[in-house]
Amino acid sequence: MLSNLLDIDNWLKKHVFVRNMNQTLDQLFPIVLIGAVSALLQKLFFSREAYLREIFHLKIFPTMYFLQNITDLTLATVALYATVLMAYYTAQNKGAGVVVSMMVFYFLTYQPDEHGVNLAGRAYGMNGLLLGLVCGYFVAQMLNLYGLRKGGGLLFLSASALNFLAGWLIYNGYVELFFTDVQQRLNNQTNIGGLFIWSQVLLLLTWLGLGHNIVLNYNQFDYQNLHYALQHNGKVRYPVSSYTILNQYANLAGVGAIVALVICVIICSYSKARRRRARLALLPTIFNQTSVAFIALNYFLNPLYLIGGALATSFNILVVYGLLSLNILPVGLYPPLKGAPSLFYAFIANRGAWGILLLVICLLFCDILIYMPFVKVVESREK
Repeated sequence: MLSNLLDIDNWLKKHVFVRNMNQTLDQLFPIVLIGAVSALLQKLFFSREAYLREIFHLKIFPTMYFLQNITDLTLATVALYATVLMAYYTAQNKGAGVVVSMMVFYFLTYQPDEHGVNLAGRAYGMNGLLLGLVCGYFVAQMLNLYGLRKGGGLLFLSASALNFLAGWLIYNGYVELFFTDVQQRLNNQTNIGGLFIWSQVLLLLTWLGLGHNIVLNYNQFDYQNLHYALQHNGKVRYPVSSYTILNQYANLAGVGAIVALVICVIICSYSKARRRRARLALLPTIFNQTSVAFIALNYFLNPLYLIGGALATSFNILVVYGLLSLNILPVGLYPPLKGAPSLFYAFIANRGAWGILLLVICLLFCDILIYMPFVKVVESREK
């Protein structure tokens, strides 16, 4: 199986799309890092419900709205940057490629409602990264093949047809329905089989750049658990839920326990530049800003990292479910504080039980070991 994965990875790396994509992601990293740090500062200090500001009553920190502007100009528009950079690296006429790709991407994604609000606004953020990369690459290749006049005409005809199709899908609710359905299915799982399957679906969507807006909430099953436990001496009705297993233990600081991958790259990477990017991405990732790690480590469309993430998530789920089934591990009942690092969700949910925090650290250590052979293979092939 490993040889097949390596063959797939080899084929991908030889393709011009993947080479140019990796260059694009390298250039996107500082943009995404600035956006992640800006969002992190808001969550910790400079918003009305900032995490540390509320805990320590730090009223000296004002609300800084300009940080939201920085986030909007970076994380919220990363797909547009990806389009332009991908076209730049692919097109022979780089100026034409940049301008035409930007126009085509905007034309594709502009779907205003009756008030002029763009219904496809999410396509400009991390969820639109794949669309941006494909758009930039396709536009550049069309210009390379047919030139600016003929290629530009064909592109805008194609974009018109795709805009019509996208509008039909969006206005009829099919796009929103898909992501809402996935989120609801994840949040409504109370059996381990369904939770396991849908956790892998979420990992796959995230690996494709499509799952960044899917949120696992403290939902009705968790509220019922809390109320039932208070009335029945700690017993619960739903020991398995997305919050009690995925949020608290399986997805440590992000889907696929991505913080373990960040730490593993810091430990194992031969490249100083890659280690530096991983170190810069570590703190935002711990505080749930996982998009910066996604870009910094070239996680996107890397089959080896996908397998590593699937194994790490599966390991965490099976260990925690086993401990819950044997009544060794208590069910975490309490909701997380807004802005709290997800590494501490289980600790908070169990009212500060230090044994729970030790379990999380052990799971994180095991996830690092799971990722390590995959990181070493990636590093040895890029050395």
